Amino acid sequence: LQELPAAASDGENGSAEHRLRQTMTDEVGVIRHEHSLLQALGAIAALEQEHRGSRRLANMLTTAKLVAVAALQRKESRGAHFRSEYPMQNEKLARRSFLTLAEAEAIAREATGGPAHRLKARAAFHA
Repeated sequence: LQELPAAASDGENGSAEHRLRQTMTDEVGVIRHEHSLLQALGAIAALEQEHRGSRRLANMLTTAKLVAVAALQRKESRGAHFRSEYPMQNEKLARRSFLTLAEAEAIAREATGGPAHRLKARAAFHA
């Protein structure tokens, strides 16, 4: 994929913002796969550990995590959301999904090898 140009940012976090943008483009772009989404969550977790203190970057990382986890949880292709391992729509899943930040945090920790936190909400995500 073509590398994105660097954008104006808030100083020392500019490199982190660029890495996040590139990760989201490469791993959570138009065509998604479980492996790429897990890669993105790992990169987001690493950026969170490396860069603390910037509200702007923290907000970007939170948004990216919510998008990546929601994409990981959807086991179908629907609209602009395309999962290469689930190329068809599943009418049983044709409803809105809801995800809290706490749920996304727990799912991301589990997906990236953090402490295992099984959530009832995870099992019921598309119920």
